[in-house]
Amino acid sequence: QRQRLEALLRPRHVAAGAKVIRRGDDGAAMFFEASGRFTTSVSVDLGGEQRRWSRVATFTAGMCFGEISFLNGQPRTADVTADEESLCLELHRTDFDALCRQDPETAIQLLLLLSGELGSRLVRTSSQLAVMEHL
Repeated sequence: QRQRLEALLRPRHVAAGAKVIRRGDDGAAMFFEASGRFTTSVSVDLGGEQRRWSRVATFTAGMCFGEISFLNGQPRTADVTADEESLCLELHRTDFDALCRQDPETAIQLLLLLSGELGSRLVRTSSQLAVMEHL
């Protein structure tokens, strides 16, 4: 299954400072981090005309990003920028859809891994929000 999935991944070299994902883009692909470091940031409305960029997460080798829009079909909600020269592996929606038809067991395993990762992130976020509530 791993080999089947790896055959669909397209390497993408990203220069330091380059955006891989921009807020508002469609979720036509998700990414697996191979090397380097990426930061996710969102624009926060501070009222009036004031906005500030806030770091949400940093991704390193072995992690994935862009999966939420990839799965729910909604526009991207954050920017993802390479902090240093990095390599990620891109999985396009069309390739994933073909995988679902041709090898549903591999697609299911990938979805299970993604749901586990999303669950872990939700637990961390909930804990962080609880701490912030008491500051």
